[in-house]
Amino acid sequence: APWEHGVSEFEKAGLRLVKPSEKIKVYRGKGKNVAEGENEGITWVAEDKKVAENYSGDGQVEEVEVSKPKNPFPNPTDTIHVKGSDVGNKLRLVRDRLFKEGKLTKEQALEASKAIDEFVSAAGEESELYSTKTNKKGVSSKYVKALQALGFDGIVQKESYNSGSPFTATKTGNETNTYGIFKEQSLPTQEVKAEIGRAHV
Repeated sequence: APWEHGVSEFEKAGLRLVKPSEKIKVYRGKGKNVAEGENEGITWVAEDKKVAENYSGDGQVEEVEVSKPKNPFPNPTDTIHVKGSDVGNKLRLVRDRLFKEGKLTKEQALEASKAIDEFVSAAGEESELYSTKTNKKGVSSKYVKALQALGFDGIVQKESYNSGSPFTATKTGNETNTYGIFKEQSLPTQEVKAEIGRAHV
């Protein structure tokens, strides 16, 4: 049927069909275990209550309902030390792949390049844990901007008791997700708004 043909063309264009947001119950540590300004761009939540308790520092957690990210960026699962440029290079490879697949326009790829460069210069070249490098003050919001420029709407971090992470998920070793919910969802840039405005004239 022609309709079916239209759908495959739509998918080939690399446009994502917007699915309704899936609401999920998650847990969030209430403890004061992060420094002022850390995680400035991200709210971290856990599927597993035990994970949230471990992260909270004092075991105090609250249950919250959030919209599950539809297209989260997978942070590395291993405990690795990185420089800002290491993370930047990884994000540039993602940018190149998305551009090749037609999921980013040339303008969007250039915008992403700028956002990645800003993140790299803020993150610095000292070797730190990936989580420290991307969550620290003055850097977290730039990491979020770079990921949003690439089309991601959150972060997913797989955790397990055996991951070698300083934070243990569950005593059983079951894999579970923590999500980084972006505090500010990206809004269309002025040019995009102008384009939308023209389309309605």
